[in-house]
Amino acid sequence: MLKRKQSKLFKKQATAANRRRRMQTNNKRKIFERHNSYVLMSC
Repeated sequence: MLKRKQSKLFKKQATAANRRRRMQTNNKRKIFERHNSYVLMSC
C-alpha cells in the first residue's frame, strides 16, 4: 500500500520534470526559429 503510494507520487514528480524539460526545449526552439526568421528577413 505504502509502496504503491510512493510510486504514484514519484510518477507524478517525473511527469512534472518531463513537462518542465519539454517546455524549456520548446522555448529554446521558438527563440531559435524567431532568430532565424529575423536573420532571413534582414538579409
